[in-house]
Amino acid sequence: MSDLPSVPLPIVERRNHKLCKFYVKYGKCREGDNCTFDHTDNICPDYFFNSACNYTECKLSHTFTVKKRKELQPVNEVKKQRGVKKDEKDEYSKGKRGKKNTESFVPSDIPADMNVKIYTSSTRYGPSDVILCSDLFNDLGDVYENLLKEVNDGTDPNKLWKLWHGDSHYIADDKRNFKEKSPLFLEIIRRISHHFKMDVKATRLNLYQDKEEWKPYHFDAAAVDEKKSKTQNFTIGVSFGDTREVSFQHSVKRDGSKGGETRATVNFELLNGMTYGFGSQVNVEWRHGIPLVKPEEYKRGRISVIAWGWVDM
Repeated sequence: MSDLPSVPLPIVERRNHKLCKFYVKYGKCREGDNCTFDHTDNICPDYFFNSACNYTECKLSHTFTVKKRKELQPVNEVKKQRGVKKDEKDEYSKGKRGKKNTESFVPSDIPADMNVKIYTSSTRYGPSDVILCSDLFNDLGDVYENLLKEVNDGTDPNKLWKLWHGDSHYIADDKRNFKEKSPLFLEIIRRISHHFKMDVKATRLNLYQDKEEWKPYHFDAAAVDEKKSKTQNFTIGVSFGDTREVSFQHSVKRDGSKGGETRATVNFELLNGMTYGFGSQVNVEWRHGIPLVKPEEYKRGRISVIAWGWVDM
């Protein structure tokens, strides 16, 4: 046997001297021996595809890299070079390659009718925003049972709860002063005020005790009451108990007139403890409500705590 030290075999390029990218990445190629590119082992895929490798002691070859494409130019620059006008449609929009799938290639500056945001402590709110959050009340236990127990304690339920909004569901009567004797209700309002930096002006406790109870599409009072619109520009709702949906129905045309023909709707699922909120423009342009549910989806009931107030935007 030879006493010469072993050395790595050199990488031998064959045929057209271009490496098969599939072989480098996966160690195999569906073309097999028929592939017109080289199937070479021991190529570092990180270096090959990215021109960089994070392994300081990498034993694979750093000899080859993929030839990089030229840096892409902005679309408008390419159009200028091609002599295409800004509002000119290309062959796709003209239908030369099948059915038309693009209405216009002119960038749209039309603002969204509704912007949906996931709440964080740094979230900024706008009049057209809908805010969703799932974890502000997770530490309070079974709020549905405990809150009902607190507000019902020592009060005649027949006097505390009254039918509301076309007899579609119940609300707790503020005149019974149930809020002052419910630490849990006050804590929920305190957290709403704190997290959303809201100056709370009014609150309500809704009860949907069975599948027959719902909420018709409506605007909150600030959309139709000029006095309230000056102190209330945001609505916050928190849902406890069974899962329901809040539904928004669009009611304004692009020209600002109400009664849009489409009445497009957007629904958001409200799990136990879910918080949602919306700004003044959403309240003006979208009615909202709580739809009916299928009987098998309702088990014990749902309550919602609503707060109206002012949020700096």
